[in-house]
Amino acid sequence: MPAPSFRLALGGWSAQLSDADYGAYYADAAHTQYVVFKAASRPNELRDRIVASLEVQSDEGLALVIQGGAERIRNADFVGERRKSYLVDVALRLRQ
Repeated sequence: MPAPSFRLALGGWSAQLSDADYGAYYADAAHTQYVVFKAASRPNELRDRIVASLEVQSDEGLALVIQGGAERIRNADFVGERRKSYLVDVALRLRQ
């Protein structure tokens, strides 16, 4: 009896989203020195996400895929809220 193959994946990311106001101008008449500055600063939105998946593939072409993850958001929508989201996904696939 053939043994199924397994694949495990783990991934994640972290992001910082800015709600600041920026301005820009050329600092010289030749328009070669472009300056960007922050005009107003507000707290950033911070996001962290982690996802794991497991795939079990049989020799007959049938695969079971299980995926799960979580996301944490601090200062959501730039108004100070905290959110947590979760993901669970189970799929049965026929591969030919």
